[in-house]
Amino acid sequence: MDSEKGSIVLKINVVYTRNINMGLFESPLGNVELTEERLRHIFSFHPEIRSYHKYFLNTLKSPDTIRRSKFEPQVRMLYHKIRKDKYLAVVVKINERNFILTAYTTTKIKHLSL
Repeated sequence: MDSEKGSIVLKINVVYTRNINMGLFESPLGNVELTEERLRHIFSFHPEIRSYHKYFLNTLKSPDTIRRSKFEPQVRMLYHKIRKDKYLAVVVKINERNFILTAYTTTKIKHLSL
């Protein structure tokens, strides 16, 4: 996910697409949807993700661990170590759509093991 003159460019299955309305990504949870609205949310509330965009697809496809939320039974956090002391977390709601809620960086893996 690169910013290019204010527009968003996503790499999806080796194809670059501008102004994505929806994108499907493979994950151990099945296909996961990322909408343009959720991507705007991630970049607005977690701007540090722009620095770690190269890890985003790998986190979805091959997370180091998957945890479930202790507050929301249908929410999973996929974690991937991006530095010695930092993880990228991608938060996914599991339902008929399986969609990304948010993504952020953290120093700790949180919530419950599956």
